[in-house]
Amino acid sequence: MTAANDPTIGAVASISCFDFGAVARTLTDPAVRRGYVEAFEDELLPLRGTSGETLVAEMEAAGDAWSLAGLAPAWPTARSCSSAPAGTP
Repeated sequence: MTAANDPTIGAVASISCFDFGAVARTLTDPAVRRGYVEAFEDELLPLRGTSGETLVAEMEAAGDAWSLAGLAPAWPTARSCSSAPAGTP
């Protein structure tokens, strides 16, 4: 997101991209939302002071502002690739 808003950055590489905006659109289903809360809880060991619930609420609040596809117009010549479907936990 930072690179899309900074024209001095010419390229970005991501080892493990995750489209938070795409996932946020799926969180209206309570079972899906609960699944992401639980999945994030299992991955929080290196992060202190947060929770799966907090991270999911932040995704919901950001919504499409965190969509990778929505950032694409900022990089008209950029190419992207992903080895996993958007939103894979």
